[in-house]
Amino acid sequence: DGAGKRTVWVTKAKPFVPLRAETFVRGSSDTITFDYSNWAFDLPMPESFFEIPSDVEVESLDYDEYMEKSAEGPVGPAPILYPDLLHGSKP
Repeated sequence: DGAGKRTVWVTKAKPFVPLRAETFVRGSSDTITFDYSNWAFDLPMPESFFEIPSDVEVESLDYDEYMEKSAEGPVGPAPILYPDLLHGSKP
């Protein structure tokens, strides 16, 4: 896309896990590479692992609420990861 190029290398056989992920950032000409050294499957994880800690406040917004709040400033402590899904890509 206009922001860069992403390439992922995966194993040739199932379960087709990533071995390497590479991102080329067009604006800076930087290349970021992640090499995976190990994978683990079917790890037992208790439901409590996915529970939100009691001291963390979670807010859920629909699209219109998000747009209204974002007009006032940044929304939440973490930005939306894929703004292009909300607003489309800029030319």
